[in-house]
Amino acid sequence: MLYSVGRLCLVIVGSLVLAGCGGGDGAKHVAVFKVTGTVTLQGKPLAQAIVTFSPKEGQPVAFGTTNDKGEFTLTTYTAGDGAAAGSYGVVVSKAVSPGATPDAAHSADPAVLAKSQMGHDEASSAASGSLIPGAYSDATKTPLDAKVDPSAKNEFAFEIK
Repeated sequence: MLYSVGRLCLVIVGSLVLAGCGGGDGAKHVAVFKVTGTVTLQGKPLAQAIVTFSPKEGQPVAFGTTNDKGEFTLTTYTAGDGAAAGSYGVVVSKAVSPGATPDAAHSADPAVLAKSQMGHDEASSAASGSLIPGAYSDATKTPLDAKVDPSAKNEFAFEIK
């Protein structure tokens, strides 16, 4: 149940971000550049985490989701198009249920995730926690930053401690 609610929340947030970035038919899109990277948590790939590049210079927001290897590609306007040039605070978030084990939290395998949910009633599953320390999921406090450079490869590696 919580897994479905979490997915629904991600779809809603993603839709709102994309709707806010679109600005209608007359909106001017700034140039974006391919941005890829990896996220690890205590040295292990962090799967199914949301990576958001929060602009420091007025450019549009860019975001992506990590795969099983912790790899992500950013999106601003269309899937995988990248991010605008400039400086960003990097926010990483991943919600997990209170009873999930660290191994389950790193997995994208629905069977592993479902197993971690077994034995939880609906009331205890309603509240979710974060696998990641709070500062990493707050744009004003994150210790992670990145600069997208039009003339660079723009590959980033982020370690959550």
